[in-house]
Amino acid sequence: MAHTRSTRPTAWWLAAALLSIVVGGTPQLVAAAPVPVPGPVPRPPQFLLLSYDNVGNYPVVNQLRSMADRTGAKLTFFLSGVFLLDEAHKTIYRPPRHAPGASSIGFQGSYEGRSSQDSVRQLVLSLQDAQMEGHEVGTHLVGHFCGSSGIAKWTKAQFAAELAQWSSLAANVDRNMGLDTGGVMRTALRGGRTPCLQGKLDQYLPAFADAGLRYATYIRRLDQWPEQVNGVWLFGVPLIKPYDGGNQLLAADYNFMTRYGDTGGPKRVEQIYRTLRAAFDHVYAGNRAPLELAGHTTVLMDGAWYAAQARLLAEVCPLPDVRCSTYSEAVSWLDAHSDQLPALNAGSFSDDSSPAPRAHVDAGSVTRVTTPFAGSAAALVNVTSVNGERVGYLTADRCDRLSAGAPTFSNNNYVANFARANLSVVPLAPDGAFCVYNSSRADLLVDVFGNVAPSPGPSASAVLGFEPILPLRLADTRAGPLLAAGTITRVATNMPGTHAALVNLTALDGVGDGYVSADKCSRLQAGPPAFSNGNYGMIDAFANTSIVELDDDGAFCVYNSTPVHLIVDFQGQFDEGAPLGLSLVAPTRIMDTRSGIRATGGSLTRVFTGLVGTEAALVNLTAVSGASFGYVTATKCSRLTSGPQAFSNLNFIPDFAVANLAAVELDPDGSFCLYTSAAVHLIVDLQGGFDDIATLRLTPVAPQRVIDTRAG
Repeated sequence: MAHTRSTRPTAWWLAAALLSIVVGGTPQLVAAAPVPVPGPVPRPPQFLLLSYDNVGNYPVVNQLRSMADRTGAKLTFFLSGVFLLDEAHKTIYRPPRHAPGASSIGFQGSYEGRSSQDSVRQLVLSLQDAQMEGHEVGTHLVGHFCGSSGIAKWTKAQFAAELAQWSSLAANVDRNMGLDTGGVMRTALRGGRTPCLQGKLDQYLPAFADAGLRYATYIRRLDQWPEQVNGVWLFGVPLIKPYDGGNQLLAADYNFMTRYGDTGGPKRVEQIYRTLRAAFDHVYAGNRAPLELAGHTTVLMDGAWYAAQARLLAEVCPLPDVRCSTYSEAVSWLDAHSDQLPALNAGSFSDDSSPAPRAHVDAGSVTRVTTPFAGSAAALVNVTSVNGERVGYLTADRCDRLSAGAPTFSNNNYVANFARANLSVVPLAPDGAFCVYNSSRADLLVDVFGNVAPSPGPSASAVLGFEPILPLRLADTRAGPLLAAGTITRVATNMPGTHAALVNLTALDGVGDGYVSADKCSRLQAGPPAFSNGNYGMIDAFANTSIVELDDDGAFCVYNSTPVHLIVDFQGQFDEGAPLGLSLVAPTRIMDTRSGIRATGGSLTRVFTGLVGTEAALVNLTAVSGASFGYVTATKCSRLTSGPQAFSNLNFIPDFAVANLAAVELDPDGSFCLYTSAAVHLIVDLQGGFDDIATLRLTPVAPQRVIDTRAG
């Protein structure tokens, strides 16, 4: 691994030296009160928690992400807020007890020949990507004020002010620095570590709790489990024994450097590795207290710490019951087992195990899904990935066509730990079943919304044809406040008597992870529904196409589980008198720009379907490796003009893949066009076509969930 040395000012080394004072000699440990030896509990997982302080060096963040990808580990990056500002903007930060713009470690510098502004941008993008890969961003506060005149004397109110400024810098980095990133956080902030592990616990833990944080990290014995204080789980970097003898030292890169010198090489890597491996073996064979290893993104010892960690992770992450995880994953397990802490500290275990929750469907699996539509040609389903452990994709098709190995098309793309949904029309076997392939370990949810069969079909219910319309925006709540959690929003199509509508539902500016459910208002009751149409997260806009049944007045309703804004674009109607039927094709990839250059921002890209004379195409649109946040609009080329569009089919995010189903009108030659608001790669998978001679028609049903692998 090549390493980029930091250009940090010498003040960083002063702060680090203060850290060695704090943890040298006889450090203050969090003591556990003696308790009677309790009865046995199931053996816990062994959590290995790797974290990095003073995060600001984005090339090293990227190198650590690569290390984690090779080993399957998840990392925690403790971001120092000063690195979201450069010297020119430093007075935006107003620290407690110090003048505006003060900092013990300076502000963002220049990496890889970039300006300090662009270095801030690259840091934010790297941390966004890290979160999408399942890593975590925590707070290391802002100014890194250590020592007797620093945070050691701060009050609860001063810690609260510093936390508020960290959150503001993370959220408002675009406004502060003239960027276009969308902010740092993609998940809620859940915890952090104070600079130099300093501060009075009775001052900063209440401030962490008031800010909604769930964990902090301090100093502990090697075999001591975290304890909960004020609702905050207090972890600790342990003191460990060097394998070649000598006094204990903190399991942190800086402490190894101060003990042995700032030189690297194979011997230093071996020394660090053997010490860390001995500490791991001790807890793994003992009471399995979480093992925390603390590093920095400032390169010390010529990267020997990173090399030793990479070797350790490759060896121990695959071991039984080992979870190389983020702090938040450990917190989730501790919340569920807090009553077992006395037995955990005592190492009083039964022969059973209590593993950490994880997704149930292995990478490369093909899962058979049964629907109630025996005899139908296809099912209208929403396929959702949940708890993905890595970036991946889902492919749905008839089981006889979905053989082992990676398919050549996809129905849904997902990132780690986020729920992602996409509507699909999936061909069925005669018994009504189909199969889903997942490229990385995840859980799978499938909700059915209808079946597609030849008219009149096996159902006595309404059999509906399709008629596309000029896309029309029906709702956009952004002019008002966020919709409160649990809101049911009525959306009028102004098409009374129409049976169902093809709509694109877009959720944006979400407060935490959530989902939307859409159905006719007469059927959508208050309270969490048992199905969903789309999932969303913080900041980013997520769109999902839906076919929604309407009440007689042409309206339907949308439920949102957490605060969010909602946009609804109307794209077509399904009715008994509508002229177009559906013809299915074996899913085929008809465009993939990844072998060339990205479609540029503001460009129009023509897509040929081969369906000459067909009215509309059913396609899965995927945007990959966006240069920034953006959207895609699809319609026939004769209608799509250049410039910003009044509706959208797909919203995308930087670097990752996002997919959405679309029914797109075609020109007579069977082509349509895609408008991209920002540079992005485009993939198009053809699933079928709509015309007036096709015999397949839609029969909608009350939404129902037919599979949920989270139950095991």
